[in-house]
Amino acid sequence: DIDYYTQEAETIKEAFNNKFYDEEQGFYCLNKGGTFYQTAQALPLALGMVPEEVIPHVVYEFSSRSSKMESGIFGIKYVFAELTEAGYGDIAYNIVNTEEYPGFGYWLSKGATSMWECWTEGTRSRDHHMFATIDDWFYKTIAGINYEGAGFSTSVIKPYVVGDLTNAQASLHTVRGKLSSAWSRTEDGTFSLNIEIPANTTATVYVPTADQNTVFESGIAADKAEGVSFLRMNNGFAVYSVGSGRYSFTSKY
Repeated sequence: DIDYYTQEAETIKEAFNNKFYDEEQGFYCLNKGGTFYQTAQALPLALGMVPEEVIPHVVYEFSSRSSKMESGIFGIKYVFAELTEAGYGDIAYNIVNTEEYPGFGYWLSKGATSMWECWTEGTRSRDHHMFATIDDWFYKTIAGINYEGAGFSTSVIKPYVVGDLTNAQASLHTVRGKLSSAWSRTEDGTFSLNIEIPANTTATVYVPTADQNTVFESGIAADKAEGVSFLRMNNGFAVYSVGSGRYSFTSKY
């Protein structure tokens, strides 16, 4: 079954790219030479449909053409996450914060206290349950809380520092117990990350830094701290494996 469905996935991926990827423009569109849409870039990136050699082109067009909210019900959940993951978190942050039409900030500036059906002020429904949410981005990307193993048996803490944001904190009450992340940064470039990992679980922790030697846990060099194992450097993060408990990491950001 694995072999069959792996091949099916590759066949679908190839057909999808042949149909919708425009090599000349460097992005996905309905027809060759067609119009750019945020959702058309965010979904293929999120679902692993973009060939490795094409990713830089799609990411470039996606980021350079995204200055405001241009997605709807299906794309929003992925637009912010994919921009941030690609290294353009500041763009995502600015899109979220602006009060210009369209966007969440525009809704708030008009007194919204719930999700509307449309971006326009005259929308017919002002309490509209939908997939168009940025809650995932707040938890998984800004606070950096995510899961890796089933039922949070293994979790991931990977916070992104974006825009002029100086701190963030969040917690989840998982089936295994409380999982939390709280970070802050100072003007001198000191980054602090306090986390809580539930009992009988493990976590992979990403600490933002360009130099693993600047990372400490409770005042001790992180790779020598109890319950902490250095794994690798990864695209601006020092990556560690930790067991359950509370940890206080610091680094030079």
